[in-house]
Amino acid sequence: MMVCGLCQQRHPGHEAKGFDKCLETKTALEMLAIDMPERQLRAQRSPGIGFEFLDHIVSLRYYAAMKTHAPSLHHIETLARTAMANLPDLFRQHLAHVVLKVEDFPDETVIAEMGLESEWDILGLYWGRHVGMKGDVPTGALPDMIFLYRQPLLAAWCEGEDSLEALVTHVLVHEVGHHFGLSDEAMDRIAASG
Repeated sequence: MMVCGLCQQRHPGHEAKGFDKCLETKTALEMLAIDMPERQLRAQRSPGIGFEFLDHIVSLRYYAAMKTHAPSLHHIETLARTAMANLPDLFRQHLAHVVLKVEDFPDETVIAEMGLESEWDILGLYWGRHVGMKGDVPTGALPDMIFLYRQPLLAAWCEGEDSLEALVTHVLVHEVGHHFGLSDEAMDRIAASG
């Protein structure tokens, strides 16, 4: 299968039969890809507007990729909630009242209290009292919270080899470990042993 790239220069004489049709419809497809969301474009698919090239249907995702944006706060939260839903029941029961928040960066208070050099130095944070301390919750205490920081997560994802889902899951599970009273050192030992 051959997919025409946007603004790609080709000579029809060097291509398979039917490529000239591809060139004629490429400009129309470029305009559609810019002006229409993929779901609308998919709904309007028909041989009459040139979606069949060389006996193959060209993936509309190629054209929609031109409009791709970085994963949003909502997207990161959805990944984290999916990871949380996949935890064993016992863990999920203890997390029922933990608030999950996804923000672009930590605030100045977190940066100062954690002694961070920059807002990029932290991917997630557990803020609250771990499970072993629940008996002595002071009046007016805020709920336990897990924070995930979108921009540092995206930077780590771009530099690493793991999928975004795997990275978000790893950070979430790390913060869940803090909820259960595990220190960073204890989690490092557990990871090294397994």
